Amino acid sequence: MRLGLEKQHAAVAGAEFFAISGPSSEDFNLLENLVPGNPFYTAGFAKSRSSLGAEPWMLGLCANGKIVSACTAFLRRGRINRRLQIFSIPESDHLNLFWEGLVALCRRTGISVVDAGSFCSTNGTVPNLSGETNRRQRWEFVMDLREKDLEQGLQRTHRANIRKARNAGVEIRRTTDAVACETHLKLILESRKRRIDRGEMMEAISNSQEHRMYLHYGVGELFQAVQGGDVISSNLVLKSAQGAYTQSAGTSPRGMNCHASHLLIFEMAQVFQRESKLALNLGGVDNLTSGLAKFKANFKAKVIGLQSAEFFFGNVLQRKMSEVAALWQSYRHAS
Repeated sequence: MRLGLEKQHAAVAGAEFFAISGPSSEDFNLLENLVPGNPFYTAGFAKSRSSLGAEPWMLGLCANGKIVSACTAFLRRGRINRRLQIFSIPESDHLNLFWEGLVALCRRTGISVVDAGSFCSTNGTVPNLSGETNRRQRWEFVMDLREKDLEQGLQRTHRANIRKARNAGVEIRRTTDAVACETHLKLILESRKRRIDRGEMMEAISNSQEHRMYLHYGVGELFQAVQGGDVISSNLVLKSAQGAYTQSAGTSPRGMNCHASHLLIFEMAQVFQRESKLALNLGGVDNLTSGLAKFKANFKAKVIGLQSAEFFFGNVLQRKMSEVAALWQSYRHAS
């Protein structure tokens, strides 16, 4: 149910900031038609996050009664803070207006923390705002599925590894069966351990409950490489009308040895190409010189530089209480 529409007027091209709490199906239809390539803007993604306890919002700019730029956001109400998470910041000709409107909204409604992410975003810049507590540079890799011959564009060793995987009897399956999420998470943890052992910094991982919700609400699908009946590589993909985004992935040591992930990504790209999607986003990295970055780039993927940041807009008491809570959590984890 739409609970309200906040507006802030601007002198630029008649645009105004809006924020809708509890966007309707009609609101999501408008957003999905406006940005058909971004799965984080879909009703299915919003329902998934809502099932995990977050309140969906829609933020953006409108002009002459029409939405010209928008994104989804998700509010969580904690004992100390109200946190608003934006997974994918919007693109707009009037981004200053968007951020000014967002800050004003936080001041009015008591939102103390904003986590501005850039997953699948085409907007690479998060402005420097008062209250910034964290910022990081990241890069994503996007395959253009409008290319007629996807294999021709691959780096030579990738083509060879795909052939090796096929010769090793690796097959690809796609599923929305929730049971497969447990295997998916197990493979994520195996890949994560290998990268940590190499000294790479890793993001916090999502959990199997989150994965199941993506499958349940139709925004997610698992693609898995199977050899001899065993899943040896797995990718969870979020889908929209014209795009797909690799939300998480993992491969076992056995899968690494037979190059299962090479074949898995290539077959995914071919599937989505046949389904008339325009792009497959292979996800991001924090280190552009890492082996993972090279692996993604060699699929002839375009490299997009992005930023994400966190901001604190709360009062002094909230800040002090947040610091105490963080110290307590650190102590519990260390004990």
